[in-house]
Amino acid sequence: MIRQTHRTVLLVTGMRNNSCRERVIMALERTPGVEQAEVSLIRGIAVVVHDGSCQTAVLIRAVAAAGYSARPAEDRDTRITPADQRSPP
Repeated sequence: MIRQTHRTVLLVTGMRNNSCRERVIMALERTPGVEQAEVSLIRGIAVVVHDGSCQTAVLIRAVAAAGYSARPAEDRDTRITPADQRSPP
């Protein structure tokens, strides 16, 4: 059986460095149903791959519990590149 995955994109604010980015990734990946989270510190976005069982509000609460703010992203380019992973100058 082929497993269906879903993708949710969040705008995350309050991250200052890679430690912040890692905290957001860990918080999201500990959320039941989440398979992977990628976070761009530079662009302030999190791309979350999940099985569809977790709602956006649950993901936002996970980010908030880690000490940051999040909201659903609107339509925009949400690819995360290696350059997005670096800390801003």
